[in-house]
Amino acid sequence: MIEPKEVNIDGHRFIISKLPAMDGYELMTQLPLSATPKVGDFAIHKQLVYKLMAYVGVPIEGMPQPLMLTTPALVDNHTKSWESLVNLAWNMIEYNCSFLANGQASTFLGGLAQNIPQLIAKTLTILSQQSSEAEKQPSTN
Repeated sequence: MIEPKEVNIDGHRFIISKLPAMDGYELMTQLPLSATPKVGDFAIHKQLVYKLMAYVGVPIEGMPQPLMLTTPALVDNHTKSWESLVNLAWNMIEYNCSFLANGQASTFLGGLAQNIPQLIAKTLTILSQQSSEAEKQPSTN
């Protein structure tokens, strides 16, 4: 575990950790996209959540190291509900994304919310222009 940190989710203790570079890059770039309704693919999102949970441990009395949540059964057995799982995943995301720490998430998301309408308008304009261009008429020769 890299920089382990204990968190309490719904009365249960978990040990979260920093992600290794490549797994962190994959998870932090793909999780938000795969979770987006009508765009994402839940099967992919589910696999990414399981990969994220593999870096979460549960302290077990008498064991020198936490039990890592490396299987779907361990994730289900150690989280009380889907809401607990979401809270645990969010704790991992916050801990692994410095721009989300210390209340900066609301500032980041606020800035993102201000820029999204402009980005959408720009994208739609480009797509509209591309779909409106007349195709070359076929030759009558």
